[in-house]
Amino acid sequence: MKSFSSDSLPLARQVALQAIYRCLYKHQDLQFALDQALDTPRLSHRDKGLATELAYGYVRNKTRSDFLVTFFLRSPDKLPRVFMLVLGMAAYELAFLDRIPAYATVDWAVQGIKLSWGKRLAGVANAVLRRIGDLGPAVHEPDWYRQDDPDTVTFLTRYYSCPEWIVRLWLESYGMDTACEVLEGSIARPALGLRCGPDMDPESLALEVQDLLLARCGRSLALQQSFDHLDELLRQGQVSRQSYAAQMALSALEPLSWPTPIWDACCGRGGKSMALLEQGCFPVWASDLHTGRLAGMQQECRRTGRRIPLFRASAKETPPFRTPPGTILLDVPCSGLGVLARRPDSKWKRTPRDVSALMATQKAILENAWNVLPTGGVIAYITCTLNPAENQDQIARLCKRHRNATIVREYATKSREGLGEFFYAVTVRKA
Repeated sequence: MKSFSSDSLPLARQVALQAIYRCLYKHQDLQFALDQALDTPRLSHRDKGLATELAYGYVRNKTRSDFLVTFFLRSPDKLPRVFMLVLGMAAYELAFLDRIPAYATVDWAVQGIKLSWGKRLAGVANAVLRRIGDLGPAVHEPDWYRQDDPDTVTFLTRYYSCPEWIVRLWLESYGMDTACEVLEGSIARPALGLRCGPDMDPESLALEVQDLLLARCGRSLALQQSFDHLDELLRQGQVSRQSYAAQMALSALEPLSWPTPIWDACCGRGGKSMALLEQGCFPVWASDLHTGRLAGMQQECRRTGRRIPLFRASAKETPPFRTPPGTILLDVPCSGLGVLARRPDSKWKRTPRDVSALMATQKAILENAWNVLPTGGVIAYITCTLNPAENQDQIARLCKRHRNATIVREYATKSREGLGEFFYAVTVRKA
């Protein structure tokens, strides 16, 4: 951002702009970029919340916000990139953050642009943002985004802020109605998923937070937002953060029926391993190729007071087990198209070529697991994507390669069930 001084903006907007810029143009993960930008003692708790909302909200709704801006510009391609980013962020604020007065949004954006680019572009910004502010509720009406009579894919791409290739994939795979439900979920604020530990009574907690409760199943809760003493419950290990949809997917496979030991071969930070242990599955081993994720899981073990044998290994290679695992849990690397609400930056980074490479990795992991698995053993395969080629088709190909493979249970999140997040899960037994 050499031509623009973010110091010309209010602090929360500075932080959000820095995070968005690093994410979209420096290819950093949005959460990593935001964590770096938030690392300043000058930020109040309120400013941190606003910066986070602006960064995630704009990246989730990027195409719609940008369309609002470009609709009122003659030659948007000729304008500075960061100038357009500031306008897009301000447009998001005008359209989606109705607690902030429109005049305040216009003021910070115009003044910041004036300090960096001068009166001419400040005048342009003022005119555009005032036009957007005057639209009122129309900014949320689908017909406003159809004014130039776009084709179906272009409209859906624009209105739901989703790359064209993903829109086409979902239309072809699921049809118009389901595709629109999925697209709607992809731009919604994700629910806060909590998993109650053995020492926490889920009924008592659900009653305590009933005004925030979106869904509950067993020891799993989904909330609209955080609550006052959540940090204390997390610190004590009484509850854990975990996607509600992810918990439903794991539960649907009935882990207590799995042969043991269970090897979580792509454990990440250990959410599923911990959930298995809390449900009474034992023993559970966990491994991952990435040391940072293993370090995160070690922190989880300390926080919850649980012990799980951890080791570094690639899921595409066979560790020297003395006793083979009865079940191999494969939460495989995937395109992540089922959790775009939580990880919105991934839709702007993923390409069809990436998906092809991920599918090859998934196949290699499945083949290695199959070779490790003893007769009677089970593979539990889970993804957080909405792509049949990575889900049902990947398992169908495994069963075709190995005639002794039998699907035991299969699950896919229904459109409303996962609160905007979607998982695929299946268990396959080796006869």
